[in-house]
Amino acid sequence: AAEALTEEVKFDIKAEKWGKAASKYNEETLSKATSIIVEAEGSSAEKDTNGSRYLGYIWYKTADSDTYRNLNLDFLIDF
Repeated sequence: AAEALTEEVKFDIKAEKWGKAASKYNEETLSKATSIIVEAEGSSAEKDTNGSRYLGYIWYKTADSDTYRNLNLDFLIDF
């Protein structure tokens, strides 16, 4: 099973419109993952415009599948 997910919260930054729904979706989806890969483009990880979060692609697979799925894409499709 995947290790517990943690998220750093900055109280001085207003939550984005879909922030809570995205966090819940990610936690529910990744808690079922048996393997998770974090992929960043380029030679170093890039941060968002606030400088508080790293940008990248999240790949995961569950016990039900041998294929990795892209969490970023799944979120866009589901919402």
